[in-house]
Amino acid sequence: MVKFSLALILVLAGVFALHAKDPAAYSLGDTAETDITTPVALDVIDPVATALLKETERLKTPALFREFNRATTNAMARDFLATFATTRTNFLAAANNVFHQTELDEAAISSPEFANFITTFNKSNNFPVSPALAAQWAGGDAGLNTQTKWLGGLLSQLRQPVRPDALPEDFVIGDTVRLVPVGGPDETPTLDAAQNGPLILASSLTTLSRAKTQFRGEFTVSEQPLALALANLIRPNCVPDAMLTLQARERDVPQFSVVDHYDAGQVIIRRGEMVDVKTKVALDQLHEKLIPVELNFQLAVEQEHAEKQSQRERDAATNAAVSLQSLRIQASDERARNEWLTGTLGVLAGVTLAALWQLTVQRRRVTTLALARQADLQLPSVSSDIAVHLAQAVKEALLQELAAQRVELLKAQQNAATELAKLVKRLDELQIPLQERLNSYETQVKKLGTEEATPIAPAQVAASAFTATSDEAEYKNGNGTPAPAAGDQQKSVPDLLAEGQSLLNANQPEQALQCFEAALALEPGHAEALIKKGGALERLGRLDEAITCYDRAIEADGSMTIAYLHKGGLFNRMARYDEAMQCYEKALQTQGKVPA
Repeated sequence: MVKFSLALILVLAGVFALHAKDPAAYSLGDTAETDITTPVALDVIDPVATALLKETERLKTPALFREFNRATTNAMARDFLATFATTRTNFLAAANNVFHQTELDEAAISSPEFANFITTFNKSNNFPVSPALAAQWAGGDAGLNTQTKWLGGLLSQLRQPVRPDALPEDFVIGDTVRLVPVGGPDETPTLDAAQNGPLILASSLTTLSRAKTQFRGEFTVSEQPLALALANLIRPNCVPDAMLTLQARERDVPQFSVVDHYDAGQVIIRRGEMVDVKTKVALDQLHEKLIPVELNFQLAVEQEHAEKQSQRERDAATNAAVSLQSLRIQASDERARNEWLTGTLGVLAGVTLAALWQLTVQRRRVTTLALARQADLQLPSVSSDIAVHLAQAVKEALLQELAAQRVELLKAQQNAATELAKLVKRLDELQIPLQERLNSYETQVKKLGTEEATPIAPAQVAASAFTATSDEAEYKNGNGTPAPAAGDQQKSVPDLLAEGQSLLNANQPEQALQCFEAALALEPGHAEALIKKGGALERLGRLDEAITCYDRAIEADGSMTIAYLHKGGLFNRMARYDEAMQCYEKALQTQGKVPA
């Protein structure tokens, strides 16, 4: 344990000697205060290069256009024929009002008055009439040849795909496009059906304005007003489908990533350099790598401190036990001494009684002689009084000795009780710091669980960095439309774990538990899924099941620190401190392996 603590101290001392500022404290655009060197090997995803690679690969999937040429052709032909017929009717009615007849002869058609009539009619009509067509209508000809010629010119423009001039924002065509036949512009095909459409070069597409310009080029300068009116009848026969294109590209493009490798001891950023997106991701990942090391160091120090405290507690308990044993021996000696004194008192009492009995017998024997000689001797009888006083003195001395020994025994017992009370109080005081340390472990577990729930998202950084480029660059290289809706394909284990963690963070443990169980249904021995399921069961108060999940995760991968930390934290909250300490020791031995 001491060697491990020293190793952790050396690692952390090397890290903090290299840079005084926390790597995660740097923001984009900051300047490095000193050289920052990684003490461990790192594999860091380059967000900008990854985003560019993905956009390049996406462009290899053709853009999808919905093609409805038949509907467009029919609609354009119908509009043209209706406009042609209406214009002819209006022309003949106007000619009748001016010339009072619908059919004119050659002289009238060649007259200046007819030319002025055509000019006046075209000013009030949206469909200008050419002099040749006006002569045909005035001469009684319906102008079917001209009608067929113009309609054929319009339809010829739709023999190629004609798209609108404007494209959706962030819609990039690429080298090829795929036409998806549909019945009309509002019909939405499925992604599977879109794969059956013909593939053409992007250069085969023409814009609506280009098709109109090409059509007007077939008319003379004087016929341009008529050509403009006819060109307005042309409309696109295909439109881009941005959502369908995005779905196809997301499905076809694999999850590419560009990874930069840093060896242990390699410089990430030098003093004075500016922190960019790539460097920021590397610094954040370095910070994540250092968290388990710092946690291991803290756990090692706390473990060593706890061992010292336990040793002091054991020493105090041993001293108390020795003191108690000494008091017990002293009390035993006192009891033996009291028993000896009691026995001695009994013997003396017996001797005294025997002496009194003997004196009484002798007194009876000599009573007569004493009475006979009383007159002559005149001596008082004091022998019996002396014996009584002697027995009473012996008895009082023995009782005083016993009382003194009793007082000393009570004092010894009181001292023992006082020492035991002090020992219990000391043990309680030592228990409080131990509880505080276990609570600090619990705080570290919660902190580590929160960071696991919210890992750094390089893809988000990449998205923000890629958006910062110019609009022209986005038009050429990127596509930022929303991702396809979920459910197009079965969710993978990482997707289920991410969704479950989001629900757990939103305080929805029951829904989160369903996601984790679904992930375990796909991979029953998935250690990370078992750990997350245990966390959801803790939220639901199903503690025994949570412990079972952590045990299964440890059985699947015994080197995962997070499993021991979660299990130790649960034991700590259940006041099972010995088991919690064992889990934390196991966490130290695994040296910080945390699920990605």
